[in-house]
Amino acid sequence: ALYDGWRGELLQAQALVEAGLDFADEGDVVADVSLKADAIIASLRAAITARMRILIVGGGIAGLAVARTLARASFAAEVVEREPTWDGGGLGIYLPGNASRALRGLGLQQAALERGIVIARQRVSDHRGRLLVEVDLAELWDSVGPCLALHRADLHAVLLDGARDVPIRMESRSV
Repeated sequence: ALYDGWRGELLQAQALVEAGLDFADEGDVVADVSLKADAIIASLRAAITARMRILIVGGGIAGLAVARTLARASFAAEVVEREPTWDGGGLGIYLPGNASRALRGLGLQQAALERGIVIARQRVSDHRGRLLVEVDLAELWDSVGPCLALHRADLHAVLLDGARDVPIRMESRSV
């Protein structure tokens, strides 16, 4: 019954949008139906986000990024992590420009920049140390974002801080 109500509201909003397209040459009609459709969609979104709970299994890099994204979209999310504590282990991680852009989209790029270093050039050598290729990463990724290197634990800490409003249950076993 709940989903049927949502379906009906979506159909009503769709009909209003279609009416707006049909009467596009009449400005006052378009504005009126557009406002009504927007109100229905906003009400529906609020009803769905209020009822929907999302469980994220795993509090690693991906899980915390998803938690941050859902929290920013007003979804009720919870993370379950099987480990009893954050171990801070791992090694360094290299983030190309598109990963940096993803962090920017999460509002976390600056925090990652503060913990890491920008990699402007990359050199690849053979087993004897002879240079095979050198890449100007700053130029290559210029329109996307900087390439970064940081400790995996630092990236995890940035994401954990970014997901601070999302409940996290440690030492949980998912079913």
